[in-house]
Amino acid sequence: MSLAEKVYQKSPVFLQNALLSAYGLHLYRLRFRGNFERRLGELLQSERFSAAQLLELQRRRLAELTRLLHERVPHYRDHLKSRGATPEDITLENFSAVFTPVTKAEPSVTMVPDAQQTAGRSTAIGAPTPWRRTRPMFTASRR
Repeated sequence: MSLAEKVYQKSPVFLQNALLSAYGLHLYRLRFRGNFERRLGELLQSERFSAAQLLELQRRRLAELTRLLHERVPHYRDHLKSRGATPEDITLENFSAVFTPVTKAEPSVTMVPDAQQTAGRSTAIGAPTPWRRTRPMFTASRR
């Protein structure tokens, strides 16, 4: 338990309410400052873009997204590495070849409750359930 949680737990209710309100204000400012205003401005400007300007905006945002995915998400970093691609290689034209879409008809992994861990236990609403990965229960035919 962190120091902040300990202080919160030991505080009287009126102080807990004040602390939660202050924390809510902090979260509100994180959500709606700077980046939000910049994105909102871009959105309002893009309403009147020509087709060429929209295409350039899409390319710029795709480059930004793939760079962030490569930096922050190990799954996508490994995926790009397995394809021999870098974030700079991804374009609107080759995106679907590098990142093949997964549809609901083609699940790769199904999550089901683990029967061994839940046997003999009551499953109350909202109670955590142990899950395990299984192979797909069916496969979709491709044409």
